[in-house]
Amino acid sequence: MPRGILRGPRCSLLRARKKYSDVEGTLALHALLRRMPDLRLNGPTERFKNSDFWGRYKMPVAGQCAGNHGRQRVRAKSYTSTSIYYCSPFHHPPGCSLWASFEANLMKPRQPTFDFSNTPARWTRNGEFSQSSNATSTAIPHLERFLNRVMAKARAEIEGDDTASVRLREDISIFIKQEANHYTAHADFNEALKRHGYTMLDSFEREALAHYSKLLQTKSLAFLCAYCEGFETLGPPSAVAWLDNLEPILEGGDLAAIGLWKWHLMEEYEHRNICFDVFNRIHGGYFLRVYGLLYQAFFLFRYTARVRSYLLSEDRRSMSEEEVVASKMNERAIMKRMRHRIFRQFLRAMSPTYSPYASPQPKNYDAYMATLESTL
Repeated sequence: MPRGILRGPRCSLLRARKKYSDVEGTLALHALLRRMPDLRLNGPTERFKNSDFWGRYKMPVAGQCAGNHGRQRVRAKSYTSTSIYYCSPFHHPPGCSLWASFEANLMKPRQPTFDFSNTPARWTRNGEFSQSSNATSTAIPHLERFLNRVMAKARAEIEGDDTASVRLREDISIFIKQEANHYTAHADFNEALKRHGYTMLDSFEREALAHYSKLLQTKSLAFLCAYCEGFETLGPPSAVAWLDNLEPILEGGDLAAIGLWKWHLMEEYEHRNICFDVFNRIHGGYFLRVYGLLYQAFFLFRYTARVRSYLLSEDRRSMSEEEVVASKMNERAIMKRMRHRIFRQFLRAMSPTYSPYASPQPKNYDAYMATLESTL
């Protein structure tokens, strides 16, 4: 972090005279936020314009938080694709309203169309990966309807005409529209999957529906918001995987199924902070947030493991012994890779200082968004 970026009371105590590494810069940032409630952050010099530090931690490049501890909209010259960013009130101590993170793009619902009439059940060259994704898809219509119902209840509880309250209600409304588009598309995909002869999928889906219905009837709004935030925690690393890392697996696959997942997870990254902000507004608290994270993971991972096992067992009925052995080895390799990614995200989420605002943006996020929106 170069000298001259930081302005504010007592800033000379922590002003850097050299560029920090990522770790040092993060620690310095937290220290500054704790000690300087009215800290200003001015734009970096030209040579730091593309610094990984600024991109990873979503620092605003100009502007000043008004100190009202709300998500205040600020317009400023920016090196990003938009000049609007927001300050989150939930990650700095009392008296400090500036957490250096912002949303690089304004959220909006998008509704691409997909034709699954010719989509095979094993829609990539890696059939085990396809079926693992299919297993998750069977839960999404019921899970995301559940998310929308919880967020609608929370929206009704968020009162006030202040900027923060109005903006959060607007964000929830856009979140609900995005999720409605997601679960509608996944429901269509699931119907196409059932036409391949997987007759037990309806019973699995009824189990998921019963689980989420019971939660709505028996749990407090605070817990439900923590549960939703726990699920949304999985969105950013999944977006990175689908937009940046899975091309060798996806190459040559069915374009409709691949497009469904990329669009879905791009928007999951886009609205990654909404459930987090709602949870902190409704109740907050580290232990409840972690409890919600673990609670949802316990059900979702067990559910998807059972559905995946069923789908693959049906596929293996028509395989030779050698093919079954190869399929099981490939399944283990895929699940090892997925568990590693999920474990790293859980370690981040278990931190008391966790914030979805700091989740790294997929490298291909902007390019994919531009390509998608050009087709709508």
